[in-house]
Amino acid sequence: MLKGKKILVAGAGGLLGSTLSAALLAQGAKVLVADINLPLMNERLEQQGIDPRHADVTRLTLDLNDVASVDALFASLDDLDGAVNCSYPRNKRYGARFESVTLEALLTVTASPIPALAERSTVVPGPSPSRVSVLPSTRFSL
Repeated sequence: MLKGKKILVAGAGGLLGSTLSAALLAQGAKVLVADINLPLMNERLEQQGIDPRHADVTRLTLDLNDVASVDALFASLDDLDGAVNCSYPRNKRYGARFESVTLEALLTVTASPIPALAERSTVVPGPSPSRVSVLPSTRFSL
């Protein structure tokens, strides 16, 4: 169902991001794996059985605390079909109890690509006006 779809996984060096990357590849997606720590990301992806030379994997360095670099990345990816943020950036709220992290802190960087993705996708309002989901034009499940 995802054959040929180009999906960005931010935080691909984490347990969730590396597992998701492997699942996307198994469904035929072309995966852009991104993380601030490339050595750790490469190690985790190999643990998931992803060959470092896999033809459908593009490895990127991405610091989600740097809004300008996130915007530049999305501006350069005009053929992106979807994006998943599996990271928790180390910003000034890092390590705070889940209940005390504000929605603004979570969305500061991760909301910036939504308008670009919405041009090619379906934006679905979440349970409150401040939450949205961006779904690729082709629905899929893992």
